[in-house]
Amino acid sequence: MWAAPLTRSTKTQLPNFDDTQVMKILVLEEFAERYPSYLKHLQHEVTYATSIQQTGRHYDVLLAQPDLAAEYLRDGGQVRWIQSTWAGVRPLAESTISANTLVTGVKEIFGGQIAEYVFTYLLDEIRTPGRYRAAQSNRQWQQIPPETLLSRRMVIVGTGSIGRRLASVARTFGLHVTGVSRSGNHHPEFDDVVKTALLQNVLQNADYIILVLPDTPETKHLFSAETFAAMDKHPLLINAGRGSTIDHDALISALRDQRIRAAVLDVFEEEPLPANHALWTEPNVTITPHIAAVSFPADIARLFLSNLEKFRHSQPLDFVIDLSRGY
Repeated sequence: MWAAPLTRSTKTQLPNFDDTQVMKILVLEEFAERYPSYLKHLQHEVTYATSIQQTGRHYDVLLAQPDLAAEYLRDGGQVRWIQSTWAGVRPLAESTISANTLVTGVKEIFGGQIAEYVFTYLLDEIRTPGRYRAAQSNRQWQQIPPETLLSRRMVIVGTGSIGRRLASVARTFGLHVTGVSRSGNHHPEFDDVVKTALLQNVLQNADYIILVLPDTPETKHLFSAETFAAMDKHPLLINAGRGSTIDHDALISALRDQRIRAAVLDVFEEEPLPANHALWTEPNVTITPHIAAVSFPADIARLFLSNLEKFRHSQPLDFVIDLSRGY
C-alpha cells in the first residue's frame, strides 16, 4: 500500500461550517516566522508558534509539521483539520486522531525538486564536469568523449506525484522509464509500470534505481539482501523517499560485492545519521542531509489557502490522508 494515487479531492464529509465565522488557525512549524507574509490577508485569528508550549489547546485549523502536530494532539490539543507542511506524515499516522479531524498532505510540490536532485547526480556521472574543471586548472585540452543517458533504463519505485514528475523529466533525456507500484496501474509518464511482485525482475536490467516511497509498514526494508541480489548491471541507486525503505546493512554488502556501483542517500532510518555509522566511510556512497526536497513556505501556503477556502465552504479538500495507509 505505498503507491498512492494522485487524488485531487475526496468525498470525505466535512462538518457544516459557517463561512462567515472567524476561525482560529494555528501555524505550528519550526519555521513559523516565515509564514505571516503569505497569510497576512486572512480575516481569521492566526497564531504562529514553533512549539506547543507557545499555544493554546483549541483551534479550528492546524497548519503544522507532522511531528509537532502529533505532539499537540498528545498534549490534549483539539482541532478540526490538520494541513501537513511535510510530504511524510508518519508521526500523525502513529497518533490517535479523532474521526472528526481531517488530515491533508502535500502533493504536486516536491516533484520538481526531487527531479533536480536526481539529475544532479546522473548528469555529474555522465558528463563528468569535475574532470574538465581539473583539466582546465592544469591548462590541459582533453577531448574525452562523454557518455549519454539516451536509451538507458531507469526504474522508479513509487508512482505517486513525485515519481510521475521524475519520470516525465527522465523521458525528455531519452531514458526508458519503468515504474513500480502496489497496483501496477499504468501512468502515461512511464514507458511501463509493474506491480511490486515483479520488482526484482525489472531491477535486473536497471542502470538507475530511484526510490520515492512513503514510510509505511509495507515499504520497510523493501530493498533487502534478496532485492540487491537481483541487480545484474551494477546500477546507481538513489533514495530520495524514506530511509526505512532500505536495509542499510544489506546495502553496504551490495556495494562491497559490487552488486551496485554507487548509492546517493538523502534519507535514513535514524536522522541525523549517527557519526559512527558505516555509511559515512563507504567510498561509493554520497550522503545528503534530507534536503532533496524542502517545504518552501510560499508553496505550502498556496496549497493551504486553496484548501482553506474549501474548508470554509464545507467542500471536499485536496489530498486527504488515509492515516491507516500512511499516505
